[in-house]
Amino acid sequence: MFLQEQVSRFSRWLGKAPAHSSPRSSGQPLSAAGRRARKCQPASAHRRKATRTAMLEAMEPRCLMAADLIQIGSTYIEEDLGSDAHGDTFYVTFSGGAAGTQLTRLEIDGDLNTPGFGLGDLFFDTLESGRGADHAFPFQIEQLNTANPNASVRAFVEDGSSLLVLEFTNFVAGDLLVFSIDVDEVQYWDPSQTD
Repeated sequence: MFLQEQVSRFSRWLGKAPAHSSPRSSGQPLSAAGRRARKCQPASAHRRKATRTAMLEAMEPRCLMAADLIQIGSTYIEEDLGSDAHGDTFYVTFSGGAAGTQLTRLEIDGDLNTPGFGLGDLFFDTLESGRGADHAFPFQIEQLNTANPNASVRAFVEDGSSLLVLEFTNFVAGDLLVFSIDVDEVQYWDPSQTD
């Protein structure tokens, strides 16, 4: 605050000092054109020219923003080389983040290429009569290791969709979810066929 006052005083002092020698300060009268030009200027513009002020403005403090990383891992294992003898296995581990962090939602999207269903995309085959090849297996929890006994997982998936949404409650750092579901890959796409 002291420095700001000193700078303000100094800038006011500088504003009072003439920047260059004007005809008025040298004792010469203003010409008629000079008087007209001065009269045409608004009073505020003349005052701005007469006084130059420079001020320091206090700014908000600069604080580095930092947060603990949220670490989550998911591994997909296809054990039967595509014969669909059983569902494909997923392992989801949550390593956590800041104290008290919980995993509440996880989306697994198999739409890998251009948006929409297309070659190379992965989709979930949960009904025998759906788009998938061979057999279908719905979502099933194989293992749920949690620190809180009240932890739970709900899955939202449609047969033939590339999106699987998992909603967790009380799922904290160190918890593990193992689930199975049939995953198929689009190798040939004809909208009129289901297999």
